[in-house]
Parts: sequence; C-alpha cells; structure tokens
Amino acid sequence: MSLEGYEELARLAEKTRIFLYNLIGSVSFFVYGGFFAGYWLLVASTPVTGWGWIVAAIVAIVLGMLLGILLYSLPWPRMGSSGRLKYIGVRWIISFTLPFIVAYNVLTIFIPSENIGLLVDVLWYPSLSIALLLAHLLVMRPLDKLNPGLIRSKPFLVAGGITLATSPLVLYSPWIIGVSKAWILALGLMVLSYSITGLHSLYVALKVFEE
Repeated sequence: MSLEGYEELARLAEKTRIFLYNLIGSVSFFVYGGFFAGYWLLVASTPVTGWGWIVAAIVAIVLGMLLGILLYSLPWPRMGSSGRLKYIGVRWIISFTLPFIVAYNVLTIFIPSENIGLLVDVLWYPSLSIALLLAHLLVMRPLDKLNPGLIRSKPFLVAGGITLATSPLVLYSPWIIGVSKAWILALGLMVLSYSITGLHSLYVALKVFEE
C-alpha cells in the first residue's frame, strides 16, 4: 500500500472514532428518554402518594446511574484519551443531584405556600435543565479538552438548552391545564427534547464522514 493509502486509512480510522464517540451520545439520549418516560408512566399507574413519590424519585436517580454505567460498559471501541478526567463520578453525581436538592429544599422556601402544591410536580423539569447544563460544564467540556476534536455533538448542552427554554411553559402549565396534566406535559417535553438531542447527535456523527 502506498503512503497516500496509509494516510487515507488513518483518516478513515479517525473519522470512525469520532463517529462512534458521538453515536454514543445519540444512543444514550434515546435510551434515557424511553427509559424515564416508561418508568414514570409505570409509577403514575400505581397508587403512589406522599412520600412514595420521593422514594420513586430516589429510585429513578439510582436506576439512571446504573443505566449510565450499563451503557458505558457496553463493548464500545476504545476511544483513546490524553488523560483521565479527575473525579468524573463525583462530577456526574453533583450534576444530577444538586439542582434537584436546591429546587426542592431551597427554592420551595421562597415559593408561596399556596403555589407549592401546584409546582411540586413540575419543578423537576427546570431542575433537569440545570442538571444537563451542569453535566455539560463539569463533565463534557473537560472531556473535550482531554480529547480535542472528538466530542462534536454536545448533547447535554442541546438537551439542557431545549428544556431550559421550555421551562417557563412547564412552570406556568399547572394554572392553565391543571396539575394532573402539567406533569404529563413536562414528561412529554422531556422525551421530545431527548429525541431531538439524539437525532442532532446522530446527524453530527454522520457528518464526520463528509469532511
């Protein structure tokens, strides 16, 4: 094989590496969207009340972490790295717990008591948007610096931006359509935002081969 042939093969291998890495982001958001939609619909179909919702939320967080471990333990091709991101587990935990803790334990102090009952079922949605943006800042951006040119799609930024932009609609919805439908609206918007993010990541991944 000529030198040009080896160079072309090396370029193809690098493009494939970038494609597969960004494909992981696409698959992850499709999987998470379907998983959490199914989980909360199952929970809603049971006679859960009071503290049962808190337990269900904690279980959701734990299952989400286990799902993440499962996804990234699949036999994906080795992507390579110029170094390991320190405290990556802690970064993930902070990203997806701190916003919810703040929202449900700090912000509720400043919400008038007559409105807490209306907002408690949808406050998770803006909390999720902040969690996704935190994951982008605390995890994905540092990973991007360790792997220049590898992370193209920025799925957490896209999903966080969509959910943040639609958060005012969700927060106002209990007064428009009622509490029982507001959380369904929030769940539906979450699934749509995750689906859009998954398609965007897939598009970005495929565009690599056109470079």
